[in-house]
Amino acid sequence: MKGGKLLAALAVVTGIALGAAVAAWVVLWLSLKASAVRVPAVEGQPPEAAARALQAVGLVPRLQEPVPDATHPAGTVARQRPVAGFQLKRGSTVLLYPSLGAAGLSVPDLVGLPPAAAAVQLEQAGLAEGEHAEVQGEGTAMVVIAQSPAPGSLLPPGGKVSLLINRQARENRVVMPDMVGEPVDVAQNLLSRWGFRVDGVQPVPYPGLPAGVVVKQTPMAGGPASLGTGVVLWASR
Repeated sequence: MKGGKLLAALAVVTGIALGAAVAAWVVLWLSLKASAVRVPAVEGQPPEAAARALQAVGLVPRLQEPVPDATHPAGTVARQRPVAGFQLKRGSTVLLYPSLGAAGLSVPDLVGLPPAAAAVQLEQAGLAEGEHAEVQGEGTAMVVIAQSPAPGSLLPPGGKVSLLINRQARENRVVMPDMVGEPVDVAQNLLSRWGFRVDGVQPVPYPGLPAGVVVKQTPMAGGPASLGTGVVLWASR
């Protein structure tokens, strides 16, 4: 008799526990369902209108970089992520990609242009100058040597293009040739041909050598030098 009462009590307790678990699950499911909203369709709308539609159902709009799109006119939403109809929890973010239209504006090739000419090209293309950086690099001074975005990229009207400008060309560095032992006239011709400047020839006594042979030079041979550097020769007399 006691055993039967115990089993009955256990059954009641078990039933209550199961009922509580089911009730808790139902409450949780209803709570999640109540907090979920369906993403509205905002493609084709102006970004401001799309943002208001998303905020009205408790979602957070976030604008992304514009994209080329032949379907939606420039200035409207080309894509949304997640897509319309997707269910999200309130407070979730929806990404909006504005349309550039069928093509957008093509970035011109500015490499090799002086900064002022590059600015004119950008203005004519409907774009604007972005950040400038200057380096000392190879080639001609005060020209554009790199740009971002690259030529041919698409930007919205007024989009900015950053420029890297060669402030001052590096000097052409070469190795100073060795003229010692050469006839002085040959040494002068070679130095001039190779881009150096002969600043003078100093005759010095040098027993055992015929006159007119280079016995010393400055700068010394083998060191780094710039084209156009002046060279002084000492020749036997």
